[in-house]
Amino acid sequence: MDYAAKISQTVDELQQLEKQQTNVANRDYVRFIRLLKEKQA
Repeated sequence: MDYAAKISQTVDELQQLEKQQTNVANRDYVRFIRLLKEKQA
């Protein structure tokens, strides 16, 4: 499955959202989505 095509946010938007998270679990979730978008996970 091509997750990068399914994720509508850009990598920059995901990085910004990741930095805004104060909850560790949420930050890790956003990081995982970003890595899927970058095709690193």
